[in-house]
Amino acid sequence: MTKTFIALIITSFINSSFSQNNTDDIIPYKRSFSIKKNELDKNEEKILIDNDTLYVNQSLHYNLSHLNSGSYSREKILTLYRSLVFHNSNEKTKNAVYLKQWNDDITICIDKKLPKQVIKDFKTFFSDINKYNIDNLNISFTNNIEKANFYIKTTSKIINEEDYKFDSEEVKDKSLLYGATYDLTTDKNNKFYNGILLVNPSQSNSESRLLRQLKQLFYSSLGNFCINSYIDESSLLYKNCTNLKTISQLDIDLLRIHYGIIYDQKISRGIFKKLIKQSKK
Repeated sequence: MTKTFIALIITSFINSSFSQNNTDDIIPYKRSFSIKKNELDKNEEKILIDNDTLYVNQSLHYNLSHLNSGSYSREKILTLYRSLVFHNSNEKTKNAVYLKQWNDDITICIDKKLPKQVIKDFKTFFSDINKYNIDNLNISFTNNIEKANFYIKTTSKIINEEDYKFDSEEVKDKSLLYGATYDLTTDKNNKFYNGILLVNPSQSNSESRLLRQLKQLFYSSLGNFCINSYIDESSLLYKNCTNLKTISQLDIDLLRIHYGIIYDQKISRGIFKKLIKQSKK
């Protein structure tokens, strides 16, 4: 009975007593609490329970500065970002598409059956992302599969031979999804917690093509970004991307937008639009 009463007090307090930041109407910030025997600061937000005091450990609100388009070199980058993340869905789409993120550091294990040079170049390429200090995103590598939450695995099974129709053998050989695919597992809040990139090296006509596939698909998996023919050719999300040696500023900026906040709730296109509007105030 006491626990139920306390829970009701806490719920009522959160809903009616906290001073609200404007973003709370869009995505309420989750607060944590601790119990202290003695009151330390009269200005601290708190709830009194019997002889204890329940203190708010944090009452921060979302900082939306990463949604300020003026921070990026491309004026319409947020419009581009929305199409890549929400896959051109809108409020009327029957099956809503939600923003998806990694909530933990990404630790990659690569199958040793892949060509050594491909492994080396892939590791070099994505290790360099960390030097940009993107908030809430860290990528590392391990040789121990048990310590990984992302596995790049080879298979002898033919991938996407019959699932897609190709206009010609040439188009098929150049297709990003011919011979490779990825799968990500999410929790109920659309946060990734493990993933696998499956590739059949025998379906690639060269190591260069194989490396390009791995780069593009892994980058796409970081936010379940869609790949298209309309984005700048410097991006890994460009359908016919060349084998870039370094990641482009555009792709870094897209990651800054995507990981600027790890959201506490599901973010639809409509909610994201409201956040952009709020960031301008």
